[in-house]
Amino acid sequence: MTYRSVIARQFHKRISHHYTQASITNTFEIMLSTVIRDFGLTAYTQLRDNLRDVTAALDEMKDKEVLMIYAVEKVTDAKKRNRLIDAKLILTPHPRFVSEAVAGQ
Repeated sequence: MTYRSVIARQFHKRISHHYTQASITNTFEIMLSTVIRDFGLTAYTQLRDNLRDVTAALDEMKDKEVLMIYAVEKVTDAKKRNRLIDAKLILTPHPRFVSEAVAGQ
């Protein structure tokens, strides 16, 4: 686990511990607000800045073959010019990570 980002390290740890039904067909879903709260991140005034940091960490995890793909579903407020309220992160693990997670249980 040689990540440059603290967020990527914490994501790896959380996925390893909480993702007990690990398989390629089962995705791991988490909200951006949960990541900010549980990882102890600084909540920026613009939520898009937090989202930028988290997506950079997820890209790093893709490079390390922990994640195969990830998707971001943005939750916006239509009344306030589509301001970002939250985001749902949908993570699909890499087959190599799945085999390690299953072997570790």
